[in-house]
Amino acid sequence: MANINVLWIEEQADTLAAFKISVKEAGGINLIEYDNWADGREYLLRHKEDISAIILDCYCKLTKESGEDSRFLIEVISDIDRISTESKKLFPWYILSAGSREDFAQIMNLSVSKRRELWDSGREQVHYSKFSSQDTKELIENIKRIAILDKDYSLRMMYRDVIEGIEKSDFISNDAIFILTMILKPMHYRDISFAPLVHYNQLRQLLEIFFRACHEAGLLPKECFNNGMINLWESYNYVSGNNLSHNNVRYGQRGERFLPELFANTIKQILFIGNKMSHSSYADLEDDDRNDLRSFFEEEKSAYTLFSFALIMSDLILWFLKYVSSHSKEENMARMNYLKGETIAEKIASHRSAVFLIMKDKNGNAYCGECVLKKEAKQHANRGIQVRLKSVKENTNEYTRNIYPLYCGDYEIVN
Repeated sequence: MANINVLWIEEQADTLAAFKISVKEAGGINLIEYDNWADGREYLLRHKEDISAIILDCYCKLTKESGEDSRFLIEVISDIDRISTESKKLFPWYILSAGSREDFAQIMNLSVSKRRELWDSGREQVHYSKFSSQDTKELIENIKRIAILDKDYSLRMMYRDVIEGIEKSDFISNDAIFILTMILKPMHYRDISFAPLVHYNQLRQLLEIFFRACHEAGLLPKECFNNGMINLWESYNYVSGNNLSHNNVRYGQRGERFLPELFANTIKQILFIGNKMSHSSYADLEDDDRNDLRSFFEEEKSAYTLFSFALIMSDLILWFLKYVSSHSKEENMARMNYLKGETIAEKIASHRSAVFLIMKDKNGNAYCGECVLKKEAKQHANRGIQVRLKSVKENTNEYTRNIYPLYCGDYEIVN
């Protein structure tokens, strides 16, 4: 990690050799010294992205021409808070001064803000003594610790609408906030390594959280779950307005859907990259699937692909929150259409000339809807490929007919 730049406002910095030596020995921190706030503030405004923390003397000069001011701390901290709010960036501040905590108790009570609790809530006061080696050591450690916190805070400001929406939601788990920031952090901060397989797994977890939220809001039937595990592809089928592959339920009537096509296509592409019809966790992926993922990320240089998915998922969350605010759970559940049992002839008629995604089940069978496909179709399975079924008949294979009552030996690719 690059060194942390710390703005230090101290009129007598030249006399604090011991503190400077401690900083140098600890490593990782650059001290940028000014003897008054006006000049330090000007530097801060010009280099907002480079400053990670601010150290203040308790009594210092507001301008180069002024003397020490008893209101220095109160005015400067208020100014820092304003700059933080306007720039949407956290500037943790610390007080390194000569007096005792008792000497500055009144000023501390006036100057301590709720924002400070983000980075220094462990101390009863924010004061660190210039003459205590233990205090200066703790100050240096705390400044290093908040370097990552600054990034988290900045991300929370950038995606404030999404994060606050999740926090207020009755349906979406707060785990979604952690996952989103973990994926988006390396997009904004290049000193944080990008781990595509890890972030892809997090993306799938984010999908699971979204689908579970849909279920809580009455927008996903229980048939998309198996022993508490959510089937991502079946969930995709339902929210996209498709029939479920193994259950006679769909959203509304044929051709109806509640999820906008952009979001449905994004979900399909996320699942397509994984190249597997599986449940929620990355651990469920087989070795071949992991190799496919590695190959994709290495060949496609797909950091931006994952970032774009995370950004669209952020929009999806905002859309979902708006949708459920105007559609009750009872109203949503009333749109679950449990289809009556069809005869084989009716099933053949409904599948013939219909367009499906080719999927592959846990036994390696390629299928569309209730129709198992010829073996050669496996090469097209779980690739986001849509086909129109041409030759559909009753399945007579004793091993697959209980799951797939139909068989298709001929189809045409339509995308």
